[in-house]
Amino acid sequence: MLTSELIDVLVWITIIELLSFAVLPFVVQSFHTESEPQSRCANDFGYGASKVLGILTFGLLTWLPAALGIVEVSRNWATFCFLVILTTGVYRWMNSTSEETASLQGVLRKNFLFVEGLFLSLTFFFLLIRYLNPEIFWGEKPMDSTFLHFFTRNESIPPQDPWGAGHTMSYYYLGIYFLAVILKLSGIPVSIGYNLAIATLAGLIGTALYSLFVQLTSNRATALLGAIAIVLASDPEVLRLTAFEGRAPNFDTFWASTRVLTSPHFYEYTSWSLLFADLHAHVISIPFTVVLLTLSVVVCKGSAVRYTKSGLGVRLLLGATLGSIYAVNTWDVLTFGAVAGLLVFFTPYGPFWRPPTRADGSTSMAERVFAFGFARLIALVWDGLVIGFSALMVAIPYSLESGAKNRIHKGWATAGEFNEVGQVILMIGYWFGLIVVATLVMVAIAEQPLRRLIGRLVVGVLFAGSLLLLPFWNPTTQVSDQPWGVMVLGALFAGLFFALITIRSKRYGEQDLPVCIIGISGAILIILLEQFFLIDRMNSIFKGYMAVWMLFAIVAIYFIHRLFQYLARTGDRKGMLIASLPVVLLFIASSIGTALNCLAVVDLQRVPVRTRTLDGAAYLDGISSGDALAISWLNHFVRRTPTILEAWGPSYREYSRISMHTGLPALIGWEHHVQQRGLSHSEFEERRDAATSIYTSSDLLLTKMLLLKYRVEFVIVGEIERKSYGSKGLQKFYDHPELFRPVINSSGTTVFVTHFSESFQRLNSSTRGI
Repeated sequence: MLTSELIDVLVWITIIELLSFAVLPFVVQSFHTESEPQSRCANDFGYGASKVLGILTFGLLTWLPAALGIVEVSRNWATFCFLVILTTGVYRWMNSTSEETASLQGVLRKNFLFVEGLFLSLTFFFLLIRYLNPEIFWGEKPMDSTFLHFFTRNESIPPQDPWGAGHTMSYYYLGIYFLAVILKLSGIPVSIGYNLAIATLAGLIGTALYSLFVQLTSNRATALLGAIAIVLASDPEVLRLTAFEGRAPNFDTFWASTRVLTSPHFYEYTSWSLLFADLHAHVISIPFTVVLLTLSVVVCKGSAVRYTKSGLGVRLLLGATLGSIYAVNTWDVLTFGAVAGLLVFFTPYGPFWRPPTRADGSTSMAERVFAFGFARLIALVWDGLVIGFSALMVAIPYSLESGAKNRIHKGWATAGEFNEVGQVILMIGYWFGLIVVATLVMVAIAEQPLRRLIGRLVVGVLFAGSLLLLPFWNPTTQVSDQPWGVMVLGALFAGLFFALITIRSKRYGEQDLPVCIIGISGAILIILLEQFFLIDRMNSIFKGYMAVWMLFAIVAIYFIHRLFQYLARTGDRKGMLIASLPVVLLFIASSIGTALNCLAVVDLQRVPVRTRTLDGAAYLDGISSGDALAISWLNHFVRRTPTILEAWGPSYREYSRISMHTGLPALIGWEHHVQQRGLSHSEFEERRDAATSIYTSSDLLLTKMLLLKYRVEFVIVGEIERKSYGSKGLQKFYDHPELFRPVINSSGTTVFVTHFSESFQRLNSSTRGI
């Protein structure tokens, strides 16, 4: 069994690597932002980001034609698209010019060990965690597993909701689709693919961060260490709970570490999400958001090549990534998309011509304003058209086929919902601490006269003060009841980063601009999250603070890089030692928290029999061998997505277990989630009552009418159905074989195929002997 799982791991990683190397020549060309030959630049030219971009390219190539109604997403179609990408990549590699070949060789020579080592190390580390605790159980894993199974077997776009069979799903799903189409191509069982996907996300986030930090720092060692630090970091709350409250390092402590905000609000950070292993949209989106920031930084730094083939290429990639994020996790368009927009908007630019000089050597102010204004206008139009076109190529087909009709609710937060500054520090305190440690040195790097420096800091203070006017506009809360601690914290960081933008170092020039924009965005987001909500307050806080955590993490790693860069340049060994102490202590504290979290997750046992495997469904035999056999039969013999009926019950319980492990659409699933995906409350109640009637009614005609109305082809009768509905109404399925043919009957679980199902006669012969 272990050998089979290792083969699955190798096949999965090989597919991702082949996609990455197929798109790499095009990515390298698009990331070319400097006049110096690529092979001599301290840059990975998108090599790390190509892992994510390869998956993005493959996913979009299979999905877009299907979304337009041209093809179905069959395994043959996935294989064809995969071969097209590989063939195009091989052709590009073989037909590169000598200069392009030298550039690619230089990129690989300098970055291969960093990128591949980082990708494989993080992937296998989290594979080990999943191997020690592989069960797809509890949390929202049942829903995520349902989605992954469903999209692996589904061939129709737009998709139906697998927990509301026949109802078009109005929910962002593209991320889980990207993973499922690789499983469809590879043939890897979804119960193993689920754990593979979680572990691979860690590697993808790491390599994407590597590309981002190389763009920001031109230092591969910083990029490597920074990527590892962010992927594996914990928050201060973990250590506080264990060291100061004396809590045991168990799952309850792990869970509580992200429930630090005012109840019922919570948040997640990268390592926590990966350890918890819900394959949810906000987790799948993380590597794509990092690549979005990376591409935006490349645009911001590459103003000199804006109108070249490289400039066009990177903007097309940026737009495609942004459009994909809209369909992967729409919330991230509001956060990371806004940051990307600011980076593009504030990209440095130069005029197309220099205004003519007068006899005395001066130029007309009007002509200078016109020259720079015209250049800015053309730049914004160009960026907007290219990026917008690419983004809409993904967003429009998704919007048209998703049937999204949810009304966006918005409003002001009230006094009982505010957070305190201590709560925010317990979330993001490590990153705050690193930034504060580096701030004084960053000011010293400015190398400007004290008077001029003070003037810039005053500008920062004024900017911070302007942000503190927002609470006065909140109509729901008195000024005295506002969360002034959090507001001042966000304003101070925003003011700091704004001041640093105005400070120009002779040595570093515009290098700090992208990071300061990222920092300002994160700080302002803290302020906005305390005042406003969209959709609902809980999701706004949850998704918003996940973005804040990542933005401040990126800024903190960059600031620490600049700190040690400055100290190394000055040769100040004593200063290096003094500065290293708090930095090392913060990283040690974070590492201890992560170790405690890993211990808690590995030690957790929520199923009767613990298994050591990558198969997330292996535990089923220890719970119900009948259910396990039914699930195995349905996965092996039933194709596409016929509708099943199984017991309905409260969310986060044992219900929907067949749909969870097969992806077969059920008549009805978890209440809140199906309504969140567009099913109306009245229709939910109608389906729930229909399920109850089918299982409990002795009226055979009513049963037939309801089964036909919802096109139910398979009916599950097991211990959960007996417990939920009693045995009396279930007997009719056994008494009428002419209507309900049992295809599996083992250990108390029976799967019936209904007489009007297309599978009725076909299964009559194919299941003989089972």
